Amino acid sequence: MATRKKTSKKKKKKKAAAPRTAPRKAGPRPAAGRATARRPAARRARVSPALLVPGFIAKFDPVIQRITRLGRAMLRQHFPTAVEAVYEGGQALAIGYGPTERAADFVVSLAIHPGGVNLYFGDGARLPDPRRVLEGAGKGRFVRLRTVADLESPAVTALLATAAKRARGSLPAGGRGRTVVSIGARREPEPRVARRTVVGSAPMSIRRKSP
Repeated sequence: MATRKKTSKKKKKKKAAAPRTAPRKAGPRPAAGRATARRPAARRARVSPALLVPGFIAKFDPVIQRITRLGRAMLRQHFPTAVEAVYEGGQALAIGYGPTERAADFVVSLAIHPGGVNLYFGDGARLPDPRRVLEGAGKGRFVRLRTVADLESPAVTALLATAAKRARGSLPAGGRGRTVVSIGARREPEPRVARRTVVGSAPMSIRRKSP
């Protein structure tokens, strides 16, 4: 008797295919002028040092301002190729002219403070001064400028002309002098620091006495 073999068909399990993700659409890029959150803040535009000087002068009295502005113009006229070094020190202002920005190289300079304006000559001891308007001792001498008339006096004009003539060898022959600005920082008082010194084997702390 013939028997039929029952064949069992195994159902093959189909692996579920991973769902297809739609491609990302490229969105509009931000304009070049717009600032984004990830971009750093825009850099500040650099200001020319010469543009800072009028603000330094404006903090003084009107009379001192007029003397300083006229003096600065006259010194630049006599020393067109010199470096103009400006030092802002809070209550005082110094403007010097020389081959470098070092104070020791200044041919002439203006010292401005709340009490007035002084015109300094770096080599004033060697300058001819028949009217005896120069003050001070040592190599450098100065003239007190109480009014604009003092700055425009024949004696000061002659001193500036002689100083400019003698400084021609140390200053550039051509070109235009640049302006350098230095702003003095206020120094904070130092905190008290405990020092330890060893005497034998026992450490001992010493505190600085406040003045």
